[in-house]
Amino acid sequence: MNMRAGACVLVLLIGLFLVGCGGSNRITPPIFANRLDALYSPNGSVDPAAKAFTPNGLYYVKLMAPYDEGYIGLYARADDHLVRQLRVLPVGASNDMKGVAWSPDSRFLAVMYHGGARDGVYLYNARTGDVIRRAGDGSRASVYYHFMVFQQDGMLYLSERGTVVDQQFSSGLTPALAQSSGANLPWIHYGWDIGRNPWGGAPEGFSGNTTALNEDLRYLAQHGVRLVRVFTFCDLRSGVLFDAGGMPTGFDAHALDDFEALLDTADAVGVRVIPVLFDYTLADGVAMEGANAVGEHPNVITSAAARTALLDILKPLIRRYHTRATIYSWEIINEPEYVTTASAEEVNTFVNACVAMIHAESPTARVTLGCRNRDDVARWTSAGFDLYQFHHYDSMEGQLPLATPVAQVGVSKPVLIGECQPTMIRDKMDIAAINGYAGMLFWSLNADYDFTAVADEYAGWCDAHLE
Repeated sequence: MNMRAGACVLVLLIGLFLVGCGGSNRITPPIFANRLDALYSPNGSVDPAAKAFTPNGLYYVKLMAPYDEGYIGLYARADDHLVRQLRVLPVGASNDMKGVAWSPDSRFLAVMYHGGARDGVYLYNARTGDVIRRAGDGSRASVYYHFMVFQQDGMLYLSERGTVVDQQFSSGLTPALAQSSGANLPWIHYGWDIGRNPWGGAPEGFSGNTTALNEDLRYLAQHGVRLVRVFTFCDLRSGVLFDAGGMPTGFDAHALDDFEALLDTADAVGVRVIPVLFDYTLADGVAMEGANAVGEHPNVITSAAARTALLDILKPLIRRYHTRATIYSWEIINEPEYVTTASAEEVNTFVNACVAMIHAESPTARVTLGCRNRDDVARWTSAGFDLYQFHHYDSMEGQLPLATPVAQVGVSKPVLIGECQPTMIRDKMDIAAINGYAGMLFWSLNADYDFTAVADEYAGWCDAHLE
């Protein structure tokens, strides 16, 4: 995030192509027989009096009048009182509902329409009523589906006439997202967790601060976190030495020990890490924070000689850990869009050189970059990343909604949401899973916002989704 500015229940329903018109003489196939958790339309429309019960047996849904305007009532099964009214069509729209199906965990409702507004299958969060995603393009063609159910194997099954299953789509309960999600540490001491104390006091990098590092990483691991994003060299205030002319000359006496301590501690508690090599503060025009001098080394971006010297220093580090499974991915730089003392072209050159160096020294390593937001990913599509990454905060939701299928990001590699504000944890994790993202990392344990406030909620989500 901008440091100074402040900042599976369901795996994606993919490849869904929904088409259709009605039919007659429909016979319910065995997979749809005797189901209490779904509503069908064998005669053309869902029966307004019919009920679909949650698999956990606590609630049911049925249509509410006016029946063609998308009103669904969620009722308590024990006493039939209305818990919530869901509106699954836009205000002013009308359509004829063709199917409703509960997800196996009773948290999501798939709703199927065709022939009017909002054609297709949509997935809703039954607790909030929010649409999570649209499945398929809803095209009008020669076949419409009238039967739809989820199965315990995590598949969504659809049928046109009821004699055979016409489509089945993955919506399985898998641990994939939970295994590659977690939180940003992101640091204990910004800029000098790796290296000497930049102001001359006793060093407090990771190797000399193992108690705090162990406590932090163990806390995250105990709350279901499997992946931790950690800032390392930041603005180069520490870790790398410079001569009087501003040329990088080598690691300081503590850098390698601190890096080793980070990886050893991560191994001990059972998490993987994304080491963020640099931050945009490397070249943001800020050389002093109060009375303290900070990094600000734009020359490693703007000068070919300084850039080459820095990369030569990093090569042995990358090579040393080329088989270390603890490293999930190397990250070149956090939010380079905020760099102000180097041109966009110079930043691109710097990033490309870093990617090439890491791939040369560690051919199987993943490399990523922390984009400021989803729109910024387009700038880096030719950089050769193995993993794309963007950041999402609640203030972005209006223009860049989180519930956007990963295909719309426009890249062919996995996409990680590398920073996300720790609010509505379960909903955001569900959205990330359903829309096909590789993982989500909440911001953060030791910086802005407070992951500890939601750590139990996150752990609960992971408990339900990790094998």
